[in-house]
Amino acid sequence: KVVDENDKTKRYKFDKGFTYIENGRGKEFTKTLLEFENGSLKLIDNDDDGDIDYVIAEKVEYFVISAVDYVNNIIYDPNSAITELEYRNDDTFFFDIVLDGKKAKMSELAENMVLEVMQSSDEEVCIVRASSKVINATLDGASEGSLVIGDKEYETNSYFKSVNEELIFGREYTFCLAADMTITAAF
Repeated sequence: KVVDENDKTKRYKFDKGFTYIENGRGKEFTKTLLEFENGSLKLIDNDDDGDIDYVIAEKVEYFVISAVDYVNNIIYDPNSAITELEYRNDDTFFFDIVLDGKKAKMSELAENMVLEVMQSSDEEVCIVRASSKVINATLDGASEGSLVIGDKEYETNSYFKSVNEELIFGREYTFCLAADMTITAAF
């Protein structure tokens, strides 16, 4: 069974020989692979028999750039599960950077930008979605897993929950948003 983003549970039947792909690499499947906090699943029935033939998982690690080494093409975040990410354009490792929906270069990345990093376990396949979206505003309220800013409610993600200390209502902050529009950091 799979729980969707509206907390609804649905049961799916997997084909006996289905393929599980996680962050760009095939993996031997175990049920625990379907239990993750950030990311998405695509379930594909390519032969219309009602059984799922491919499970494509994107497991996301959020990353807020704390420093950029443009000479060696390395970005850093001591608070992320991935503390540094090295950009190499060679046969061993390569990834495209998509910044605010457009292909970008390493030189366009800057401190406090939020990255959604989907990296394979062998660290050779990586998808990086970057966001420069920020909101400079007063914190008006909060509820379980979200913040109220102005007349809009924004969800927070696991990075925000693990790194940010308690925020004070009525105080102005710079809120950094990931490409999925979740609040990832506040300064």
